Amino acid sequence: MNFLLGVGAQRCGTTWIHHYLEQHPAVFISPYKELHVFDVMFAPQMSGQTREKRFERLHLLLDKILRGEPVDRGALTIALERYELSLGENAYLAYFRRYLRPEHRVMGEITPSYSLIPASGFRFVRDFLVKQNLKPKVVFVMRDPVERMYSQLRLNQYMGVAQVKDAYASALSTPGIMLRTRYDLTLANLESEFQPDELLVLFYEELFQAGALESICRFLDIDVRPADFSARVNYAPDAGEIDPDFRRAARERLDVVYEFCASHFGRDRLRALWKCF
Repeated sequence: MNFLLGVGAQRCGTTWIHHYLEQHPAVFISPYKELHVFDVMFAPQMSGQTREKRFERLHLLLDKILRGEPVDRGALTIALERYELSLGENAYLAYFRRYLRPEHRVMGEITPSYSLIPASGFRFVRDFLVKQNLKPKVVFVMRDPVERMYSQLRLNQYMGVAQVKDAYASALSTPGIMLRTRYDLTLANLESEFQPDELLVLFYEELFQAGALESICRFLDIDVRPADFSARVNYAPDAGEIDPDFRRAARERLDVVYEFCASHFGRDRLRALWKCF
């Protein structure tokens, strides 16, 4: 059985991949994206996810029930499952096996914050899956680093965290933003722990087309099903052009990422795909 582990990157089309695989009859992918299990174990400060937060959410709903107040059953189920998942890797695997059906060839999930996990964390994950007779299938999607960072700032603005123009100054010194853009670190950690046939690296700029879809399905050993490449999911409204000063500063700060990817995937390919290269 193949086990899909989507490790990011954030704002690189992973929600679209999740939406596609959720509709595939040969795949069981967690119906709610981002389970945040292994980042809680190995990078809790960076991911911002903790077991305590999940318990607080569950406690709030249970208190409402005790007071006789109405509670949405779906919300309660999700809160219970999320708290259960925080209890460790065995609860994590039990969650998937609960929903597994004979027709499923793949099971798994996508949590972009897994890109923050160190090599030791990926080693733990791989060893755990292999011991359970599961074949790790790790998918990592990259996007022009400056564009990815700007998209994250746009999403933060949409969610009411901060205005894009006000976040420029702090973005380059914010670990939660910078580390999600350090593809060089993530790829080095992944490649040190997973076999070549266990890792698929894609580009956001090539994602919404038949070739990338065929690569995903071939990697997971499932049939290619039709996809709506025009569908926009997890979309944050545009906040205008990237500020030129921020673009220059971000490009300079992320030069190590551009150079690593150029040596890995080819300078000409990156020039064609990434506007800020």
